[in-house]
Amino acid sequence: VTVTDGGFSPKQSTIWVVVQVLDENDNKPQFPEKVYQIKLPERDRKKRGEPIYRAFAFDRDEGPNAEISYSIVDGNDDGKFFIDPKTGMVSSRKQFTAGSYDILTIKAVDNGRPQKSSTARLHIEWIKKPPPSPLPLTFDEPFYNFTVMESDRVTEIVGVVSVQPANTPLWFDIVGGKHAREMFYILQTACGQNCSTEGTLSANTFAKIQLSNLPFTGFFFLSKLNYIFHNCL
Repeated sequence: VTVTDGGFSPKQSTIWVVVQVLDENDNKPQFPEKVYQIKLPERDRKKRGEPIYRAFAFDRDEGPNAEISYSIVDGNDDGKFFIDPKTGMVSSRKQFTAGSYDILTIKAVDNGRPQKSSTARLHIEWIKKPPPSPLPLTFDEPFYNFTVMESDRVTEIVGVVSVQPANTPLWFDIVGGKHAREMFYILQTACGQNCSTEGTLSANTFAKIQLSNLPFTGFFFLSKLNYIFHNCL
């Protein structure tokens, strides 16, 4: 900005003005799905406090407007569940018997002003523990290498894995470091054995996934470099 006086020999002065455009909180958090339906083996008292499912939402705003906190707003009157407000991980407080069914309403709220929110439902069916597999559980490949672009969108499919034996009920968990668990999530739904991205991707991120059916476990690694997504959400 330049200011000039009206004298015979005008004098002037210039100053730089920096305008910072702040993000408007015009997007609300979004869940990839409105309803999640999962089946889990019954739990005894020893399993209290263990994770059940991670609810995940994302916000297309920036900065504090994109920071999300989670809460259970319905279906938890008896306090059987609790949720990590930062990660959205739902865990159990009590034991659950086969044949019972729970429906939780999970709310995601951003940190903008005014705050925006959205909800999703988590349906949990508790089933009998499957018998131990007569064969060790193994992935079809000892090492899976998937690549993504850093600019790829949140919730895109990273990759699909296949395991043996195929006719056994299976549950998948990411057991790598904290960064890997925050960057990726697994859908325990009809979409199958897959891993999706969340957040902004960066190169050289590794995730380890554990496959379990009672006594047997198998491991594989997801390495993120430059891979193409296939969206089945």
